[in-house]
Amino acid sequence: MDAPPDVFAAARAEGVLTRLVGDGAPHPAGSPANAAVRGRLLDELRALGLTPTVQSGFRCAATCAWLTNVIAEVSGPLDGPIVLLAAHYDSVAAGPGVADDLSAVAALVEVSRALRRAPTRNRVVLLVTDGEEDGLLGADLFTEHPLAPEVACVVNLDARGTGGRSYLFETGPKNAWVVERYAAHAPHPSAHSLYEAIYRALPNGTDFMVYRGLGADGGNLAFIDPVVRYHTARDDLAHLDRGSLQHQGENALALARGFADTDLADARPGDAVYFDLFGVVLVRWKLGANTTLVVLAVIAWLLVLVVAIRRRRAVAAEVALGFSWVLAGGTAAFALGLLVAAAAAALAGHPAPWWAATTAYAALFMAVAVAATLLVAAVAGHRAAGWGTFLGAGTFWVGAAAACAALLPGATPVALLPALGAIIGGAINLRWRGADDPPPLALPLLFPWLAWLPLAAAFPVAMPASTVAWVVPPALLLVPLTPLMARRGTRQLRTLALLAALGLVVLGLAWTVASPRATLDRPAQANLLVVQDGASGDAWAHLELPRAARAGAATLPAAFIDAFERVAGPTGGVLPTHVDGSSPLPRLAALAPEVAVARDPDGVILTIRSRRQAAAALVCSSGDVALQDGTVSRGYATGSCGVVHRIAPEGRWPLVLRLRPAATEVTVWVADETIGAPPEAHALVAARGDSVVPWQRGDRTIVGRAVHLGGAASPADPGPSVP
Repeated sequence: MDAPPDVFAAARAEGVLTRLVGDGAPHPAGSPANAAVRGRLLDELRALGLTPTVQSGFRCAATCAWLTNVIAEVSGPLDGPIVLLAAHYDSVAAGPGVADDLSAVAALVEVSRALRRAPTRNRVVLLVTDGEEDGLLGADLFTEHPLAPEVACVVNLDARGTGGRSYLFETGPKNAWVVERYAAHAPHPSAHSLYEAIYRALPNGTDFMVYRGLGADGGNLAFIDPVVRYHTARDDLAHLDRGSLQHQGENALALARGFADTDLADARPGDAVYFDLFGVVLVRWKLGANTTLVVLAVIAWLLVLVVAIRRRRAVAAEVALGFSWVLAGGTAAFALGLLVAAAAAALAGHPAPWWAATTAYAALFMAVAVAATLLVAAVAGHRAAGWGTFLGAGTFWVGAAAACAALLPGATPVALLPALGAIIGGAINLRWRGADDPPPLALPLLFPWLAWLPLAAAFPVAMPASTVAWVVPPALLLVPLTPLMARRGTRQLRTLALLAALGLVVLGLAWTVASPRATLDRPAQANLLVVQDGASGDAWAHLELPRAARAGAATLPAAFIDAFERVAGPTGGVLPTHVDGSSPLPRLAALAPEVAVARDPDGVILTIRSRRQAAAALVCSSGDVALQDGTVSRGYATGSCGVVHRIAPEGRWPLVLRLRPAATEVTVWVADETIGAPPEAHALVAARGDSVVPWQRGDRTIVGRAVHLGGAASPADPGPSVP
């Protein structure tokens, strides 16, 4: 709390966050807990001297929900282009959503406080959306707000874990000016144009995608470590890294200040290529300079090659051999890494042995990279010529830089830095008199490490389920050492070093396999989906596992897994999800919803009333469903049910829906859904243990029944009422 008032202070933001979290209940869109969090947020903004307003509406994606966005003018003039500070306050049903995304909301409250201390050139508006977890619904709703057309740039905050560095991982097209503002204001920048190039190729999306659709520029910030707590009950205050909150907040304030004091009417052409050096400085250049830099690098390297060969430092065959050794080292590391990853999964009996053993798994792949490099050195070392090996390695990196510039410009620094090192090292070595293997040959080895060390830390965090994320960074870090290793020691010494490295691989493999598959801090994931047929009273608990974890289900507690048979219960055919086993339960105390059916020439009208004020209604039908306001839910397909329509009513019972069923459809399945498992499933919850937690939609209780729609009827026929 002693931090200067004009800077971001995690301690102040943490106070806001603690009050927002309240009792720590999950608060998905449409739930009473969601309304409670919104009320606490409005109180925080009013205490800051702001006058928040709300925007309410209804949207459909995979889930339909009534939404309420919170909007507040922070600073600047009353009109003109808007700098939007954006986050979302809803959570998934499995956990309290402290990192994702209440920490971002608290951070932006603190950013707003800091910005209000001095006038800003541009208008700054805070937007906290609802329903992001259900398909970016609140951001989509905001596009209809009168302020939406005025949004010029956005600072969006999100999280995919509970700690780690805050990355600027997305900016959008024409981003050179955004990168410039970030570099000028961020005290500890963390960004790489390669992150954005990879992210654009992934199917993921945040609210920022919607704002970009409005034509806005800006930056998307997130911390992403460890992903195993993402969308689980462990996304709580106890596991939030306060250092990550500080880094995220100071980055957000830096971008916000850069945007708030910029003439947003200026033309901002051009993209940028950029990377940070260990969070100290952000190196960047315009995308148009990429070609120039690579062409200059190629020319400089050709000069080094020509002079070296003319001075008889090496012959073309030796250069080609050096090139092949570096390529062979990378290929060997990649192939050995894939083999070891498959062995780890097989021996551990789990498809993700890294889940709770990140340190062991990272050490294993460093050992793999060392072994692969030494393997190439042991095989080829006796044929190595110092200059030839060096020139071959430099040719590899210069060629890689040219390929990156042509195919994936954002990745250019990854190869251009090693190429620059080779050029500088070659120029120095050409001045060296004497030995064929001069000490300055080691100089270029520093440059690949500058390029890859930050990425080596980020790749497994961002894509832990991808073996490539673990294999490639250590391989590329150590492959440049091949030219040096190939010339050091005798053949026998290199062979002994290789055997020692392979021993380290075996030890790393044993460490990984012996590590627990789940811990309290890095838990496994499994949901209980309890379903009761309101007509028969039959109740079943269904097991729901993440797709990647199904092959490793045997590593979950035996008492928990043994309780489930590999058959679906009587309602399994209409479940809105995949199930991995079922277990019978006694009849639940929960009551099924009341459903009234009416017909007219345009279709069937369902009036649904939850007798337990559930968080959502489910309708399984073969056709579309329209609500009273005309909004149409396309639903999502699942099993024999046909299409599931999920609606979060925020207490608005009864729901009135119009069905457009298929001609052959005479019944639908109607249910309501509450968060959490019922008391009747207590024994299963206890057997699951503390090292296995709900994820995504979490545990839920669904009570429903088949509803007969009847045949064709006149408009006056009210249809049956089904209790």
